[in-house]
Amino acid sequence: MREVATKEVGRARLGRTALGCLFFGVATVLVLAEWGCGSGVASVVGPEGAQTVPSPSTPTAVSVAGTWRGGDGTLYLSWQLTQEGESVNGSSQVNGDGGWSAREGRVVGKIRGSSFSFNETHPLGSPPPASCSAELEGTLELHEIARVVPPRPPYPSGYPINPPSTEPKTILSGFVKGSACGKPWSGMITLSRN
Repeated sequence: MREVATKEVGRARLGRTALGCLFFGVATVLVLAEWGCGSGVASVVGPEGAQTVPSPSTPTAVSVAGTWRGGDGTLYLSWQLTQEGESVNGSSQVNGDGGWSAREGRVVGKIRGSSFSFNETHPLGSPPPASCSAELEGTLELHEIARVVPPRPPYPSGYPINPPSTEPKTILSGFVKGSACGKPWSGMITLSRN
């Protein structure tokens, strides 16, 4: 009787040990998988040892190249921008609601994702009463919106042939600050690409 009990205990211990090894093995595999996948860098082992391969790069920056026009009602901007990678350069003209203007301006900036951070400068022109110096800076967000296009006349019997349609429109909008004609200026502006 005692001999049978000992054998049963031995079997129980053997069962627990095998189960423990199984859990340890599964846990080890999970830890290694997590360690290998969570770093964002793949590891390739070659004859000379481990080498790292970088993860895929981030998407390229969106383009703000082209002609942009707009403002806030007190300030009207006209930009002609070119872009190389994230770097943006261009020319600008500014008109103010008091009849003044700032011409021969220069716009420089960077595009990161859909954000465009810029600095704009205009030297003092001539004649002084109508021409001012201006300096502006800000960060604008690029958006795609749908613009409603009404149907064009002539309409048969006074009714449109087709309902209004929509077309995509690209805008830059955000807070801008600086000075114009020697006075501080700040406001929200919206520019649209033509």
